[in-house]
Amino acid sequence: VTLRDGHVREKIPGSATVIITEIIHRPVYADLTGDGIKEAVSIVMQHTGGTGTFYYLVAADSDSLIESYFLGDRISIVSLKVFEGTITVQYLDRKEKQPMAVKPSVRSSKDFKLIDNRLVLSSKL
Repeated sequence: VTLRDGHVREKIPGSATVIITEIIHRPVYADLTGDGIKEAVSIVMQHTGGTGTFYYLVAADSDSLIESYFLGDRISIVSLKVFEGTITVQYLDRKEKQPMAVKPSVRSSKDFKLIDNRLVLSSKL
């Protein structure tokens, strides 16, 4: 997906469905790889025409997307921060086995590092 001015609307050929993809969090810039060059991280939302609204953490350099990581469906983003090379995403989710129609209210957090151009959960390091 190529975004223009932070969003894109794509019609699926032969269908009335439109896929909407947009940046929903202002990018945060930091040197995540230790090479002296700042990368950008942000949150992207994608709505594919059904009931789901999907959220991704994305990392990019000055040329293109490096990596994306699926955060969840119909969650509510609270914050995105970078400190000493660790990316922290805080969001509201649902309890396990709660219906997707329930408003997200469970505070969740995930920490990532950008290692070899991969967004790696800190718990898996």
